[in-house]
Amino acid sequence: MKFLPHKIVFYQLYIFQLEEYDSKRFITALSKKGLFPSNSLRKKAIFTKKAILLVALNFIQKLIVLFALGFLLHTVFNNIFILAITLLIIFYIFDIFSFVFLIQAKDLLSPIDYYTKKQMIKKAKAKLLLLPDLKIIGITGSYGKTTMKETLYDFLKEEYNVVKTEGNNNTPLGISRTILNKLTKNTDIFIVEMGEYVKGDVKALCEIAQPDISVITGINEAHLERYLTMENAISTKFEIVEYAKPEAFVLLNADDQLTIDNYKKYIKGNKVGFFSSHNNSMSDYKISNYEFDQNGNGQSFKLSLGQEELGTIKTTILGEYIIGNIIAGYILGKHFNISDSKLKYAANNLKGVEHRLQPIYNNQSNILVIDDTYNGNSDGFKEGINMLNKFKQRRKVYVTPGLVETGDLAEQLHLEIGKNLSNVADLVILVKNSVTGFIAKGLIDNGFSEDKIVWYDNSKNVWEELNNNIKSGDVVMLQNDWSDNYY
Repeated sequence: MKFLPHKIVFYQLYIFQLEEYDSKRFITALSKKGLFPSNSLRKKAIFTKKAILLVALNFIQKLIVLFALGFLLHTVFNNIFILAITLLIIFYIFDIFSFVFLIQAKDLLSPIDYYTKKQMIKKAKAKLLLLPDLKIIGITGSYGKTTMKETLYDFLKEEYNVVKTEGNNNTPLGISRTILNKLTKNTDIFIVEMGEYVKGDVKALCEIAQPDISVITGINEAHLERYLTMENAISTKFEIVEYAKPEAFVLLNADDQLTIDNYKKYIKGNKVGFFSSHNNSMSDYKISNYEFDQNGNGQSFKLSLGQEELGTIKTTILGEYIIGNIIAGYILGKHFNISDSKLKYAANNLKGVEHRLQPIYNNQSNILVIDDTYNGNSDGFKEGINMLNKFKQRRKVYVTPGLVETGDLAEQLHLEIGKNLSNVADLVILVKNSVTGFIAKGLIDNGFSEDKIVWYDNSKNVWEELNNNIKSGDVVMLQNDWSDNYY
């Protein structure tokens, strides 16, 4: 069935979408994945208006070329039947190479696409000018942006009318849509998650929604393949400081070494606050009496600010990172004069973000699954492995396809993952791809038994056969999940 013409077109469109319509990456992905859909694909193309236009233009281009060939070939073939068969074969060949026509279709649409985006951004900027009292909080970083956004929203909504960007609407178009559709004259605070792939991305977002408060969650080698150098990655994150309002308050992760090593180059008279999950000396907030629930029900700790005791915080969220996020919530809560009682209520009632260290407990089988499949960066992997190590009374099963877009650091990072896992996991399940061999090597080189490593050809098979590898009482960590464009 995978050789059917429409299956080929829709598959190639799907890969194009996963590569965010980047033509170069699209061609590279197809060269690795093949021109025909495989049985391991887990999702399909989403037929947005843009996608429908691309498919339509793809079809029209093929027809135009086919009619031109038919006109040229009709003098060669005297038999209309042979001509028709020949043209059908040619059309099928065109389908196999649909990526060429899809790229051309995207290029044909690009002027309209560009104009539409520019108009939407222009309208969004104009609307913000009508809201002079609105406070904008910008959040960027290599990891933890969405969780930080959700945390700050939960804290600040206790006192204010707060709007946040939803889902992955962290691009110029997504942010502009949110401004136009959700902000009103009654909105007090707008929390903006700012996504980035290359230098200048955050600057462009700051030009739309210039922050009054800039938050950097941390910096690592995520998307290094696109950035090319760590210097580019670092400077791009700090665009949220450079292009914020002149007196913007800056909130930084004191636990992140790259942030701490570089922030003084970008701070120009800004007031700076620091949050930490590990009692870092740069943070004024400290924790004590830390406890982790062995059944996966959460964690608790006492929080203090200097000599002031702020009480015991109990959260159902498992990752230690949430401690830093809660402290960030307190810092900004006090910045906006929210009472301690409301801040404590917010801290104790935080909800985790789906697929980010999300606990899923099966009472019947006594199996605890930690769903961290959205996580795709090295710091998140360290957090997950650290959490897995906290479970002292359960067999620990670890499942991953590894990290993507780590460029020249791929081998080093995955060897390190294997090393960190070697003294924690009891069973490791890996997906065969370009990086998991390094994880296996890191495991074995550090004394992990090779017969405790289970291999699968693709993620689809992992999920289908997961129950064959786990048993009652296990804790299972699922870290990262490669989309179908990776290899």
